[in-house]
Amino acid sequence: MPSFLAFSCLHPFLTATASCFVLFSYHNDINADNIVNDKRHVSRFYYEVWDPTKHNNTFHLEWQFGHIEYDIPKAPAGTPPDKAVHVLTTRFTMEDFMNMGNENANGCTASNPWCANIADATTHGVRLVSGGFHCHSPACLGGELYNDDTGELLCRVTPLLGNSTAAMFEESYIWLPPCQWGTGGDDGLAVSPILYPKTNLRSVKYGNSTYGHTGVMAIWQSRGAIAY
Repeated sequence: MPSFLAFSCLHPFLTATASCFVLFSYHNDINADNIVNDKRHVSRFYYEVWDPTKHNNTFHLEWQFGHIEYDIPKAPAGTPPDKAVHVLTTRFTMEDFMNMGNENANGCTASNPWCANIADATTHGVRLVSGGFHCHSPACLGGELYNDDTGELLCRVTPLLGNSTAAMFEESYIWLPPCQWGTGGDDGLAVSPILYPKTNLRSVKYGNSTYGHTGVMAIWQSRGAIAY
């Protein structure tokens, strides 16, 4: 388990960019020679200093497919490998997406700037900023999010398996690239879809059912912002 060691930030005086260093120490079990394996990891985070003229608060959006965990049954004997896919579908609204996000962000209060305000969302709409999908390997084949009113595919998250020696794409490295949106400027990202509390959503999770799996998950953990 990691133990927190140090945190420091460099605040800019002449630039809008700042950075923080976070240092963790990972202590492993003592080996046969009574030597403690101590590994350290340093991360550096870059960010822009808050400017209310161009920045909006983002807030947590979350939706769990029913119970937070469920089981994938094994496909019937004789099912071809490419057909051994378990499909789970859920329907909800943007308001549900916001409310569950608020609940998992310690509730919504008047003084909480990270709250997804339903009244503001009703007036202005919500811009999707990122769409992260939580699921478990090795069964997870990905998830999709649709605007169920229009049928538009909003986000598809598909696991990627590393096959090289490149950092974060090493052989057997598995990750779930999130969907990310921008404002149509020079950020190179697709323009954010704007949704309203009563917008109907549909999501589909695909899982490999060659073998049965217990306690798997399907959760959207995303970020949104009021579309002022």
